[in-house]
Amino acid sequence: MGERPHVVLLMADHLRWDCLSSYGDLAVRTPHLDALAEESVVFERAYCATPLCTPTRCSMYTGKHPHVHGAIVNGHIYEEEQPYGCINPEHRTLYEVLDDAGYGVMHVGVQHCRCEPDITERVPEAYFGGNEYFEHAAERGIKRNPQTREFFVPSIEWRGGRPVVDRRGQHRKTRFPHGAEDFLDGWWSRLAAEKVAGLDFSRPQYVEALFWAPHPPMEVPEPYHSMYPPEGIELPETVGRWYDGQPASLLFQTCGHLGHGRLREEFRETWSAYFGLVTMVDECIGRVVAALRERGIWDDALVVFTQDHGDMLGCHHLLQKNCFYEAAAHVPLLIKPPGGAAGRRAQLASAIDYCPTVCDYAGLESPDGVAGRSLRPVAEQRATEWRDAVFMEYNGDQGRNIWPTRGIVAEADGRLWKYIWTSGDVDELYNVTEDPMEKESLVDCEGHGALRRRLRERLARWMSETGDPVRIEDAG
Repeated sequence: MGERPHVVLLMADHLRWDCLSSYGDLAVRTPHLDALAEESVVFERAYCATPLCTPTRCSMYTGKHPHVHGAIVNGHIYEEEQPYGCINPEHRTLYEVLDDAGYGVMHVGVQHCRCEPDITERVPEAYFGGNEYFEHAAERGIKRNPQTREFFVPSIEWRGGRPVVDRRGQHRKTRFPHGAEDFLDGWWSRLAAEKVAGLDFSRPQYVEALFWAPHPPMEVPEPYHSMYPPEGIELPETVGRWYDGQPASLLFQTCGHLGHGRLREEFRETWSAYFGLVTMVDECIGRVVAALRERGIWDDALVVFTQDHGDMLGCHHLLQKNCFYEAAAHVPLLIKPPGGAAGRRAQLASAIDYCPTVCDYAGLESPDGVAGRSLRPVAEQRATEWRDAVFMEYNGDQGRNIWPTRGIVAEADGRLWKYIWTSGDVDELYNVTEDPMEKESLVDCEGHGALRRRLRERLARWMSETGDPVRIEDAG
């Protein structure tokens, strides 16, 4: 294999950090991810670059913040917004760095690294697979449950600077009318295992298996559909609760619009479906891990499991992501270095750290302009100065909205704080250490004014220094 390790990235989509027993106690079964955690370094405080799929994944592959690399929204639905949903041509991706260094690149599943030119043109020898599923589904007559359409609701989206009506799948539980083997992720996991079996591991390989679940709609195959009865689920206390201090503009984001109007008990079926999908995708990941072990390269590979974001699941009366609360923005991050390791790290990590971390383990230079830092020194507990803050941004979902949001998670006075600024609306301040469920915004509380100003100024300075087109002072 030479000195460069094989690299494996495993991801789901919308999987909350607290679903893993290494982070929380939600009582959802994830035995394969739990086993991975036991031989990995567990990063306790990792955050997305933005609580949205495409921008965060593009930040992972470039090591840069969304407003720097250009993919600030998902953008693929509306023609006017597509230029804002892809990496600009001047920014190289991790795929290209690894390809230039002789790595084989194999990807199966969700591909949100949208860029100009397309990633398949940038790395023409790579395998980007997964869309074959839809041909398989058509040949087999596999259709999504028509009842799912009944759960689509009108919601506000933004297109060319104006609000338009979009239709989104509500988090309503329904049964996938076919076997689990014909569900998208089940098929992808078998494809990934098949591709792993045929790889030439005499050269370094970069392997990705990026799954869809537990992304909505909440359509679940058996046996997972019946695995977690709704009445047996203990809901977190914030489910179905709107807290004083939350900005009203959240109601005009996807997360607020979809969550609005549902009572606390109505979220039980959402959690039931979600847990089933989480256990299903854990088994899919286990299938890929087994294939890698079968090839004999698992032990010496660098393996990373992380997420683009989580899902509010009714917490703060919100659904999906699109906000900076812990359920959406705090992500799991497991790093199994070559040879394995164990332990927990409390240092702050960000999605932008993925690219430089992989480059470090592979002995390669990161692309120019990378803002992230390699997590390898932290994982190996080497003496190193480390950041005391990470930054996040949100600019809209499919299109750019009129309430861009910026946030900072920072250590101060021995505690972890989160300051959130929303253009044209109220800002928020949370003591994440003492109020981990973020029930009380302290932004107007006596005794916290100085901290609020300090975090706001630091956030504004980061925005200015990184070329963010949004300015805090624009909204006073």
